[in-house]
Amino acid sequence: MANHTRSFRGLAEERARTALIATRPGAWAVAPIATLLSQRRKRSGLTGIELQRALSSFRSLFEKAQREHEINKAEIPEEDEDEDADAELKHMEGVIEWLQAKADGPQHLEKWDISRTQILQLKLDAISRAVLAVSIGSDELWSADTLYRHLHMLEGLVPQKNEAAARLWINAFLYRVAAMTPIYFPGCRIPHTLSGYIDWAVITTTKKNAVDYLDNPYLQKLKKEDSALFISEAKDAEQGLSSHVPQALAEMYGCARTVGKPTIRGVLTNGHSWIFLILTLKDGGGTNYVQSRPLSIYIIQNLNRELSKENISVISAILTFWMLILSHKELNADDDYFVYDSSYPG
Repeated sequence: MANHTRSFRGLAEERARTALIATRPGAWAVAPIATLLSQRRKRSGLTGIELQRALSSFRSLFEKAQREHEINKAEIPEEDEDEDADAELKHMEGVIEWLQAKADGPQHLEKWDISRTQILQLKLDAISRAVLAVSIGSDELWSADTLYRHLHMLEGLVPQKNEAAARLWINAFLYRVAAMTPIYFPGCRIPHTLSGYIDWAVITTTKKNAVDYLDNPYLQKLKKEDSALFISEAKDAEQGLSSHVPQALAEMYGCARTVGKPTIRGVLTNGHSWIFLILTLKDGGGTNYVQSRPLSIYIIQNLNRELSKENISVISAILTFWMLILSHKELNADDDYFVYDSSYPG
């Protein structure tokens, strides 16, 4: 257990890596509480016809950009080739995949040969391991106690039935993750854009690459040695969290193709429940994934729902451990917080 605590500190000290958190667009941080309370929930997204039109238009734009890029490559010396143009084309391909997934709906899992192979369950020592990690970042602004008190404040002030409110909860966890990373990047700012087809990406990279990424927050900018943990927000609070898994997998699939990693890890959440996902692109084609059962930040005490410090610590520890060490690894029960559920027939 002590080795687990040191692993958070030791990894970054050995590899000199820094954690970055990129959030989805929106000035949520300065929105008055009264405004959030008075907002009526709006459904977001395009209709099926609008999606198809957007997809068709974007494909035409991509094909035009691709032709122009090929012409330019033929006319300029190889040493003067524009790497940014290649990255932009790859980004456009990712957006097309994301739009296609949105247009296909949940049935795209079968279409793309994405199948679940296992269910993950927490290891018996998950809570005790997470408790050991509570002291990490205790001298930072976002200590474990600060996170708990902040969530307790949100519990009493912010509704839980709209996307803007959910982001307040999710970002609180990500700020805690940033405090738990062994090396803090002075002056690290939080960009309000990402690649266009994932809600959050938690990136570990070098300080130099961090500066480049903050200026141009595109997944295509990630280097081979960089890693990323992807987080999707459940968009409809009226549906169960598990019903959003297909869309989260579609986003992760697009990200895996974009960053060129055969295995990626991700999380689906509404801020209160968290489903952890591991997606693997198979060599022979097709894609497998495993998922945890929802982990809640609450417990039931005397028939009342209460925030659980232990559950909050477990979720924070898993996010940090996955980000720093396991972002692009398949499940290894020896050093993970999860094991395969032996009762699952898969």
